[in-house]
Amino acid sequence: MRVNDVIQEHAIRAAVFEHLARLSKKSPSGISTSAEINSFENLGRPVRLIVQTGICKLQGYAAALTIRTTFTPPAKLPPYMDTSDGDGIIHYKYRGTDPNHSDNRALRQAMDDGLPLAYFVGIGPGLYLPLFPVFLIAEFTSRHEFAVGLDESLRHADTGSMNALQRGYIARITETRLHQPVFRERVLHAHNTSCAICRLRHPELLDAAHILPDGHIHGEPVVPNGLSLCKIHHAAFDH
Repeated sequence: MRVNDVIQEHAIRAAVFEHLARLSKKSPSGISTSAEINSFENLGRPVRLIVQTGICKLQGYAAALTIRTTFTPPAKLPPYMDTSDGDGIIHYKYRGTDPNHSDNRALRQAMDDGLPLAYFVGIGPGLYLPLFPVFLIAEFTSRHEFAVGLDESLRHADTGSMNALQRGYIARITETRLHQPVFRERVLHAHNTSCAICRLRHPELLDAAHILPDGHIHGEPVVPNGLSLCKIHHAAFDH
């Protein structure tokens, strides 16, 4: 890219991240509504950061700016299976299967230019956990997906030649930044932000407890395997 283009790309992203940081300070959990997120303005003009397709690219810019994984109720299948593998690397699906679709080209441009993006993970209808900055670090055309790095240190990671130590590091980052907070907020949302036992409604005193533990074959961090419990009842449940 030309120097001016690089400056503009980084300037708009810095403004987006500043906007999201301000929103996160208003919520102890960091969760924001789609309306709050889409209240962003650039040069006095409103800009929708969450779009229907899930991949936001601003007019006049070649690279994707934000990506989204929509909320899907536990009993339904999501339209796109954005997942993490056994080593914690997040895989973000193409739009459709055509590598040359304009949205997929925008994702590839962001990856090739090493540009940071914001990633919105659906917690409930119209509710999102913003993760930023994230980076697209690899493309798997045969699987119609990109690999997402959730940390600045993964910006130039080579997913094809990582050793066990590096993959363990990625798994810890993914667990801390994505799996744990998303599991907690989805479980609390499903239980109306109250303890399932005593009905305490102070979110800062609530935990998402696994019904089947992490080590169990079915102990996945998903809503049907979670209970919203206050810290006292969580400790009692674990005991």
